[in-house]
Amino acid sequence: MMDEYEQWQAEVKKLQEENEGILKGFHDYLERSGLSKKTIRVHVGNIEFFGNDYLTREDPTSLADGWSMIDEFLGYYFVRKCMWSSPATTRQYITSFKKFYAYYYEVGGISKETLEKVKFELKEGKEDWIDAHGELDELLGWDW
Repeated sequence: MMDEYEQWQAEVKKLQEENEGILKGFHDYLERSGLSKKTIRVHVGNIEFFGNDYLTREDPTSLADGWSMIDEFLGYYFVRKCMWSSPATTRQYITSFKKFYAYYYEVGGISKETLEKVKFELKEGKEDWIDAHGELDELLGWDW
């Protein structure tokens, strides 16, 4: 009988294995679109971090359902917990999410309705997520 931690580990492993195939498809999709290898690496890496690290931290969540956690990720976690975060990397993540969820819709991973929700979320949250860096930077005395 598995204890709670072992169950969590099993769920995380299962999601990460699923994500491996999804990320490979996303990589191929970006490659077909003509993006540079560096840009592809950034977008795939961003979604990999979101899917394999952030979405599996507590209550493991699939990339299909993870869209609903973008606001919490970019508005709180990324700004406060990821030392490499900046207004520029936040913009990169927004672009990565746009590209990923457009791809995921095309392959049937999410519905049209969900894609529209993702687009709305990204549009509505963008300025707040970028401004969150300024608020934290001001508090810490950083000047980008």
